[in-house]
Amino acid sequence: MAKIVLIADTHYGVRNDNVNYYNYFAKFFDKVFFPYLKKNKIDKVVHLGDVVDRRKYINFLTAHNLRKTFLQPLEDMGMEMDIIVGNHDTFYKNTNQINAIDEVVRRYKNINFYKDPEEVDLFGVQTLYLPWICKDNHKQSMDMIKLSESRLCIGHLEIEGFTMHPGQLSKEGLSASIFKKFEKTLSGHFHHRSDSNGIYYLGCPYQMNWSDYGYVKGFHVLDTETLELTFVENPYDIYTKYIVEGSGKYKKKPLKEEDVKDHYIRVVVKEKVDVEEFDDFIGEIESFSPLEVKIVDETMIYQERSSDVDLDNIENTREIMDRYVDMIETDVDLDKLKKKIHDIYYKAMNAE
Repeated sequence: MAKIVLIADTHYGVRNDNVNYYNYFAKFFDKVFFPYLKKNKIDKVVHLGDVVDRRKYINFLTAHNLRKTFLQPLEDMGMEMDIIVGNHDTFYKNTNQINAIDEVVRRYKNINFYKDPEEVDLFGVQTLYLPWICKDNHKQSMDMIKLSESRLCIGHLEIEGFTMHPGQLSKEGLSASIFKKFEKTLSGHFHHRSDSNGIYYLGCPYQMNWSDYGYVKGFHVLDTETLELTFVENPYDIYTKYIVEGSGKYKKKPLKEEDVKDHYIRVVVKEKVDVEEFDDFIGEIESFSPLEVKIVDETMIYQERSSDVDLDNIENTREIMDRYVDMIETDVDLDKLKKKIHDIYYKAMNAE
């Protein structure tokens, strides 16, 4: 029996190489990831793609941080790692041949990287590795899935019907039915953990935008004898939200330094509050050195509301966008256009 740690979507350089996220990532690796590897005698690490965030280039500081906090400690402890190339690791969208892993990680003798589909032996478990499927490798990937007799499939996949972001399912991608032949299919790419019919999206190890708020992050351990997956939680977060429902009604009070220091803070005001009391509350938050404090005053919305508005028929933003797209006369696939607009809206809503 062997124990393999599975980690995905580390996205070094996220949020325009924001150093605050680097410090947060380093905390995870220093206090959670590597202590777990050492304490539990892990035999191997498999990274399921998107090691880095930017497709076109890598910042020198980000490359240094990637080496310092992740790659070098693995080499120092003699830990072997397989990396399956993800879509953020590649320069072109139609081929995996030019990628950050090949250019940045090549010097490490303990790291194997896979930019083409390949069957491997994981401690006696025949496994199909599937890097990001693009135009260049689509036929080869489909042929290998069809012919494979592997028990496991591990990759960086876009499969229809799984959660991309909270409340948004993927309407494009591979059919889940082609993976029924495998005992388990394990994938990176979507950052929220989900599973259905033997397919497991493992999620990302830490928070990277506000859509991650309130969701447990971490990594997994695979037992090669039973193929059982064990989730290891990352207890650290970088986002904290406070809901103010009127004077004296401050959820999550009393404030704790560990919830505020080095965190991005959102204060959502749902009901009118005493100004002096509210200023004291914000001052207390700022005394704990947060990275940023943003106030969302929902009372301003309702102050502007006309009395003749039919509240039962108000559309949300996505419904308005979808309705507008449906009115367009075009030969473009409207579902694809909606997905593109949803993605842009999602990124805009979660921008710092």
